[in-house]
Amino acid sequence: MRVRWTLLVLMLALLLSVAGRPGATSATTGITPVQLNPDLPATSDVFAFKISPDGHYAVYISNISLADASELYSVPTDGSAAPQRLTPLPTSGYSIEQFWISPDSQYVVYIANQDTLERRELYSVPIGGGPSVKLSPPVDSFESYLITTLTFDPQNMVVFYAFAAVADNVAVRAIYRATLSSGAPTLISDPSLLATAPALSADGSTLFYLAYNDNHNNYLYRVSRSGGTSYQLNPNLDYNQYISEFVLAPDQQALTYKRITQHPSQNNVYRQELFQIDLNGNAPLRLSFDAPNYYASDDLRYTADSRYVVYTSDQRITDTLELFRADTQTGDVVRLSPLLPATGNIYYYQLSPDEHWVLYRLSVQGAQRQLYAVSLDGQSAVMLSGLPRPDIFMPESAIISDSSAAVFVADYEVAYRYGLYTQPFTATGAPTRLFPTLGESDVENLLPVPGQRGLTFQATSNDNSFSRLYYADLNTNAVTELTPDFIATGDIYQENVIFRRDGRWYAAFVADYAVDNQYNLYTVALPLAAPTSFQLYLPALLR
Repeated sequence: MRVRWTLLVLMLALLLSVAGRPGATSATTGITPVQLNPDLPATSDVFAFKISPDGHYAVYISNISLADASELYSVPTDGSAAPQRLTPLPTSGYSIEQFWISPDSQYVVYIANQDTLERRELYSVPIGGGPSVKLSPPVDSFESYLITTLTFDPQNMVVFYAFAAVADNVAVRAIYRATLSSGAPTLISDPSLLATAPALSADGSTLFYLAYNDNHNNYLYRVSRSGGTSYQLNPNLDYNQYISEFVLAPDQQALTYKRITQHPSQNNVYRQELFQIDLNGNAPLRLSFDAPNYYASDDLRYTADSRYVVYTSDQRITDTLELFRADTQTGDVVRLSPLLPATGNIYYYQLSPDEHWVLYRLSVQGAQRQLYAVSLDGQSAVMLSGLPRPDIFMPESAIISDSSAAVFVADYEVAYRYGLYTQPFTATGAPTRLFPTLGESDVENLLPVPGQRGLTFQATSNDNSFSRLYYADLNTNAVTELTPDFIATGDIYQENVIFRRDGRWYAAFVADYAVDNQYNLYTVALPLAAPTSFQLYLPALLR
């Protein structure tokens, strides 16, 4: 549940100008958000949006034509042209379920009941507007239909997707390839298998997927991007085992998968183990303990050099999640987090961009939260949150792009009064407060800016009467409001997105800052210099 301020808007503005700790200042000069969509009818809103990878287009869903129908629109992020409707003029009940933007920023792929109101199908359309193309196979004979997973080929602009349906009470799951410009879906997976979860190699030559075979076990398969024979990668499994998920190594030479074994006498008890298998067919390498108890492994991530896999697991103490690192060459497993009691858990972790540090949050006895950083080799560890109150809560944390410091949200000083704090990875003791904690505040959605020692974040009033977007500069510890001069009751509806266009960084967000309870799409330039290098950062929800 969100924790919010009880202070008035004017009091918040005053507090922002007072340095409760070094750098807690605010400046708004010259900052003006730009509304990208035209003024909307009284019953219309912008519901969701994404920014193209090149930063030149925003694509959004709105119900402009009909109150009970949604449409896709695209608009240049600099506001230089009017929005273009990408989908047909809707009828009542027409809806956009989900959409993606191709890696080259040329196409939008979306799921909609475009041809038949009761049937969801997959389409593509040029991002600047034009006729749409159906990418999914004919579904006239199917009783139900769903696109479950989608991935792009960045070189040939071909989309691979998992298709699930039921025909005459018989399940159908298959993986198809279709060209974004012309459609023409082609079956890639073995037609005798129930296939899902496609993943494409970096060069686009090989597709990997999960599928049930005749023994009703989930297995790993690979197949050429053009189709043909599918090859099983993992050894045969026992009747009570299956593979639930997998992750490709960055070097494309191996993958790690989670094998689940059902307890022989307890139907709802499962053992989850990690194995890596190379693509040459050698025996799998265990990456988790061969523990007798039944445990969970989660949050699996490779390092960029494919040398290590990092994950959380309760393989040492049942129901106590700890942080581990497995060597993909030797199989050696190292515990990175401190020894935890049975009441402790690691509930979040993140690798720093340079992959030297692992930032993680742990809880003990259900209430206490602490923030730690540990080097990937396990040799250096530091508590970044200092020695706060014993019942501190810490809902969010992040690492700035130069890997030098962490930022986190916590009710560090007074219970239920949340502020934003920062701490270098090499420091101990009390962290530096970036944002005031007087009043009950909800500080959230921390987004580090690539190539900069700063981040954007949102802060919301306790009565939900307003929400504001800010930029924190960690060079000066100054905080700048990015949403000045909007109506007092304005609220950010969707988390902001950071993107780069023409050498400058911007934030995009949906808010009711012009008319109360009517949400429009805005962009605002961040108050910083252009970085020399960058990597596009999008929240997971919007990828």
